[in-house]
Amino acid sequence: MLRWTFNGHVVRRCIDLLKSKNDHEIYESVIHAAYLIEQSFKEELRQINPLLYFETSNLSPERLAQLAKGTIPMEELLKLKTISAQKLIQLMCEIHPDLKSKQEKFLELCHLRNIILHSTDSFPVIETAAEAAASAIDAARTYIISCSDLAEEDVNPLSSREFDELQRQKVLDRLELLKTKLEYYKAEYNKLSQEEKKGRSVKNKPKENEQSWIEATRECPACKEDMFDEIVTVDFDISDGLVTGDAGSTWVCRICELELSKYEMNLIGEPTN
Repeated sequence: MLRWTFNGHVVRRCIDLLKSKNDHEIYESVIHAAYLIEQSFKEELRQINPLLYFETSNLSPERLAQLAKGTIPMEELLKLKTISAQKLIQLMCEIHPDLKSKQEKFLELCHLRNIILHSTDSFPVIETAAEAAASAIDAARTYIISCSDLAEEDVNPLSSREFDELQRQKVLDRLELLKTKLEYYKAEYNKLSQEEKKGRSVKNKPKENEQSWIEATRECPACKEDMFDEIVTVDFDISDGLVTGDAGSTWVCRICELELSKYEMNLIGEPTN
């Protein structure tokens, strides 16, 4: 199959998934969007200079010269590694200044892709996933079109009106779920005896180490006990020979055991900053 035909198929699939209200399909769109960014940017760098496209730090001067002149044997070419996604984005934004203001969009998308692909743990709800994927595709539209069989009008992830409506509805749906969630944990708390509450305050105190710690403690929005901890966790990932760390936080109550994300805390009017 021709790469540019396959890329066109991925674009169409990604756009369809972005319009879904199903979280699983939104996460799939993140993977497709990250693929399209990486493919289109690498193709652009290869056209400019193949030395930008490949990881060349360990190549001999002879191989570098062959690569630059296009005379490197095919069996050797196939052994070469391309540059990491992060380095790719940084290079593209340096070469094309118009992309510089959008660099964070591309890096955010890669970060979300890594959460989905490079961890065996269950990942949290990613509220910004649809926005990150749509924004990145829109910012890289020109390069995506050039490496696919699509026309410009085909690469339109979501119009601003559609996106605003999608986001508004998602927020309303989430608020309704949160209201039910808080009521449930308040009711569960009211069933506890004083002895049970005291026991939980000790048993559920988070264990702290170099990868997980309590950042803050405040009143729980459900049971109103002052034992609602913000737990920061750092996960390390080895990808493309690099070790990277991604930090995230969750709010958990030691007494009623309510658990909320930072996004959920802000939604219910409990600012976390």
